[in-house]
Amino acid sequence: GITPNPPAKNFATVSPSASDLTYIPTKIYVGFGGNMTVTMRDGTSTTISNIPSGTFLDISPLKITSATASGIIAWW
Repeated sequence: GITPNPPAKNFATVSPSASDLTYIPTKIYVGFGGNMTVTMRDGTSTTISNIPSGTFLDISPLKITSATASGIIAWW
């Protein structure tokens, strides 16, 4: 069966950078919409375009390298 993610217990504001995140998020919240480039844990990178404000993304990136979106919060 499908196991839902447990509720997040921690969060931190994320500033885009070339550095790895210091935690493993289970969700990323985007407060103000735009684009966001992420590197996933397998090393692949992609730009997620036109993210609406107030969106939760069910992703667990290694890093967020650039963004026109802002108000980015990682939850874990």
